[in-house]
Amino acid sequence: MVRAGRTPLRVLALSYGADLVYTEEIIDQRLLASKRVENATLATTDYLLGDEVVLRIAAEERTKCVLQIGSNCPEKAAKVCQKVGNDVAAIDLNMGCPKPFSIHCGMGAALLSHPNRVKEILTAMVAASVVPVSCKIRLLDSQDDTMQFVRMIEQCGVSALAVHGRRRDERPKDQCRIDEIRQICRALSIPVIANGHSGRIQSNEDISRFREETGASGVMLARRALAMPSIFCSGGTFSMENEIQNFLRKAWQYDESFTGTKYVVQRILGSQQEFDPRGRLTVSASTVRQIYNIWEVDTSNGNNNNNRTTTTTRHGQWTKEEEGGKQMEDENEDCRDVKRRRNDGKMAEDDDEAFAMKMVDDVLVAPISFHPRSLKCGVNGKQTPKCVLKRHCTQQQLDVPLFQTRKLGLDHRFSGTVCVNGQKFGSSVTQPNVKMAEQVSALVALHGLRIRHKLEGDWEE
Repeated sequence: MVRAGRTPLRVLALSYGADLVYTEEIIDQRLLASKRVENATLATTDYLLGDEVVLRIAAEERTKCVLQIGSNCPEKAAKVCQKVGNDVAAIDLNMGCPKPFSIHCGMGAALLSHPNRVKEILTAMVAASVVPVSCKIRLLDSQDDTMQFVRMIEQCGVSALAVHGRRRDERPKDQCRIDEIRQICRALSIPVIANGHSGRIQSNEDISRFREETGASGVMLARRALAMPSIFCSGGTFSMENEIQNFLRKAWQYDESFTGTKYVVQRILGSQQEFDPRGRLTVSASTVRQIYNIWEVDTSNGNNNNNRTTTTTRHGQWTKEEEGGKQMEDENEDCRDVKRRRNDGKMAEDDDEAFAMKMVDDVLVAPISFHPRSLKCGVNGKQTPKCVLKRHCTQQQLDVPLFQTRKLGLDHRFSGTVCVNGQKFGSSVTQPNVKMAEQVSALVALHGLRIRHKLEGDWEE
């Protein structure tokens, strides 16, 4: 889970009873360009790219943490295995992510269309790695194609296979194809891990039921584990407040960034971002200290970090924390940047990537789009981005949003902007018609105004 499968949530899940935890998908080149550092302050092994923590492995998770990489290159994937293999329990090639940030370079679900390339990558990884190699896939367009594909994967020498029970173009609203996962489990001799059933899992017992229905060796959870980390507890789940407080203690212990901390807290909150007073305060919080205070998590006595009285930056250097909860250097950068990430509203269920907004002239622009078929939701009674944006402006007593579109050059596509309370928003993705250009610009505005949670459904591509 991008921006979520980081050290605090992984360690928390293990403490609740998870057997293995996966990192967020990390692109091979970022790991190869990073520098390995032993962080004595946090008792972690860090991979740093400048001031950014690309990967942080806690000592207590080293034997249970699976590094998940995105790659389309056998040589780079093999080099990652050689570089990081001694710090993790296994290394996994992600071929299940259907999102643009992963597939645009031929990674993620794009590899499903290139079995020969998959064979080259996995074979190279297995040959180079000192730890087990696994991979995750989605189902192909036909069961015969899927079976041929997974048998090829098994022959590459991987130690396990995770299967998301949907096809590349399917989303959480589509049923998980349990029967197809079951056929894979019966056909292969390696362990198969079932994935894609989070929407139906509400308890630890449901996890066991899903495993039994598929015949899988294990179950992988993403969305449910993010919204309810204690789902792994055999004795029952915790309250929302306890979930958040327990996560925040781990975030403090492992010096998680403001954006990473806020993202996970908002995913646990879900719809309570709007209805719980603390949820609304969390949405508007601009520092990690504010989030700790909202949820009454005491860090003043260093309860999770050896009584420290200062705060470490993400790369383990010390900076004195001034009165009033002055932010760490990296958090100041987060606040100054013109980035607005999707953690500012309730998330679409299966969207893990972040959209960075950039100021182009006087317009906040983000690479956001959605499939035209999503507009059919409006016919079924659900609101479209334009409807939600207009309703918001009415509630806030703002002027009606002003939409502008223009037809571009030879490709005859359209670009749109919307002006809300003096600020313009637009998408860098062109659209086939005026209607789509206006709706997409409205969706960008919902993100920029931090009210994405008011729009129901999974829209973004």
